Amino acid sequence: MYQYTLFMSILCTQLFSQLKYDVGDQISNERQDMEFDYCYPSDSTGTFSFSEHAGKIFVLEMSASWWGPCYQSIPEGDAIYAEWENDNRVAIIHFLDDIGQPLTCEGWGNAGAVGIPPIVDGTAYTVFDWFNPDPNPNTRNYPLVVFFDHTMTVTNIMSSSPSFNVANAIIENLLNDIPALSNENSSGVINQFNLTRLYPNPFNPVLNIDFEIRQAGRVKVNITDIAGSMVKTVH
Repeated sequence: MYQYTLFMSILCTQLFSQLKYDVGDQISNERQDMEFDYCYPSDSTGTFSFSEHAGKIFVLEMSASWWGPCYQSIPEGDAIYAEWENDNRVAIIHFLDDIGQPLTCEGWGNAGAVGIPPIVDGTAYTVFDWFNPDPNPNTRNYPLVVFFDHTMTVTNIMSSSPSFNVANAIIENLLNDIPALSNENSSGVINQFNLTRLYPNPFNPVLNIDFEIRQAGRVKVNITDIAGSMVKTVH
């Protein structure tokens, strides 16, 4: 009986450690495609997934509705969201755990003033436990803020809410690391454009290609295979 119990304990410890992400780890495609329900604003429909934000700088804020320091950090978090709300290169989402203990999702959202980020139901610590820095799986300290680069790789895990200036500095540095492509036409005029990472991934039925060009207009996109042979042209 002792040997069996010891084996199960080691197995569970190994499985738990494999579920954790640390700085430098990239979120797996399976977890990027997991879906979670939005709960704020109250008229929100649809679901959240990490994959829909691939190619962007992504900030994940996690709170518990019962923890005072999380509630006190709402104004700072809202200010950070308001700063980047209209920048399509950045996405900021708030996960709320223990909804209704005591605050509802709507009550949490209404506590903010301006720039309130969308709130997702934390679903019993599912996502929080991916990043929980405490080695004890039964210990959860909030708030927790995680920053990701455009490849969905973890760059920062913070066990307290960052200040407005610190968060903005991290985001700006990550934006500087997004590769920018450029080309020159026959007239010698530089036409700059940005092409982000394809998402969710090439093996899904639908593939999103986000790009930016200097001037609005009709665009022709040539899609080739790995050998450079033309596969399809999209207008």
